[in-house]
Amino acid sequence: MCDLKIGRGQLADVTVRSMTARADQTDISGKLAGTPDEVVHALQQLRALEDPAGETVVPVVVTPCALAHLPIVSGFYRVTQVDLSMVALKYDRAEVGISLKRVQGYAAPLFEAVVIGGQRATSPAGQVVARAWHAVPAAAAGYETGTQTPTNYVLQSASGPISVFTTPTGTHFFDSRPQWFLPPDAWYAGAATLRVGGRTVVGRQVQNLPGDWQIDNGLIRATGGPGAVTLQRWDGASWVGAAQWHVARGRGGGVDPLTAPHTLTVIRNDPAGVTIRCAHDAAAIIPGSRFVVHVDYSLRRGSTVMDVRLATRGAYQWGFLAPVAWGAGSTLAYDSRMDASLQTIACGVSALSQFDRVGGSYFASLTDVQAAAWGWGFAHAHGQQLTAEFYAADQEERVLVVAR
Repeated sequence: MCDLKIGRGQLADVTVRSMTARADQTDISGKLAGTPDEVVHALQQLRALEDPAGETVVPVVVTPCALAHLPIVSGFYRVTQVDLSMVALKYDRAEVGISLKRVQGYAAPLFEAVVIGGQRATSPAGQVVARAWHAVPAAAAGYETGTQTPTNYVLQSASGPISVFTTPTGTHFFDSRPQWFLPPDAWYAGAATLRVGGRTVVGRQVQNLPGDWQIDNGLIRATGGPGAVTLQRWDGASWVGAAQWHVARGRGGGVDPLTAPHTLTVIRNDPAGVTIRCAHDAAAIIPGSRFVVHVDYSLRRGSTVMDVRLATRGAYQWGFLAPVAWGAGSTLAYDSRMDASLQTIACGVSALSQFDRVGGSYFASLTDVQAAAWGWGFAHAHGQQLTAEFYAADQEERVLVVAR
């Protein structure tokens, strides 16, 4: 069997019928075969490769076989065009045409990340001092930031080892352009990955399955269900520590968890980070109301804490239900609460009230608010302070290919 892997998608059983090359452009035509479900999903992945806001550069990995006789070399390419066709009642195969353009130095290009950010607005500097950071696959070579010698933490993720860089002062990666080289087969090590309906998603177009999504980066995994999010961590061999978290509204002595969302939207989906938005009708917990509660879930490559942000027109005491009753084994410090035995951590909680309840606890705003942000996750090898400092750094990152 011959595999041609383009980006996250795997095109199995491809018969490459022809190839045309001109300058840096390579046009491939062939046939995709598999079960009807496999073919339909592969076609969706291929169509998404043209999304200009998705992965602008993708690795193409060629497994030597019949393709070894064609001048298609593993490296990094831009997908400039995808043409697909199927014949009625023959849904186990499809005709595929893909146009690939080599990037500068495609076999071993120089990557540059534009990283910006600052102290998270909801994490008071008096409670925790943000420490900016940046993560790449550990296979990256020649990593440099221009003026700093950063500290490097190597973490073992489910999809391969990654390097997390930071600096003693903690501010360098708020405005930096780190550069590195990386082989194409290591591009997705520790990558932020979105699955919907059990299938890996490429790009931002998805089926509306708001109760069946999953985000992971090989370190932590978040699985969406009917109103709850289940978090797990990678212990080096398997996913462990499954526990449910809920966004909720506080009222008097009671708590109203949000019910199942009705809409799922993908805001961002690339290896450096995934952000999805779930929309909930408030009327399910606030009778007579007519407004929507939007909850964004974000996960960056290298992070052990998921960023959770709420925005709505309804001003209430918004908060969340945590799966841990924070007792004697937990510590409140650095704008976070951590249970040492479970490594579970909640960040952005110093200004919230906390109530223990059966099976866990509830964190809530002390006043009525229309927006809130918290971090849910695990400390892993970082410990509470460093994990909380990483969360307090509100950062954005975009990866580019630059000329050498």
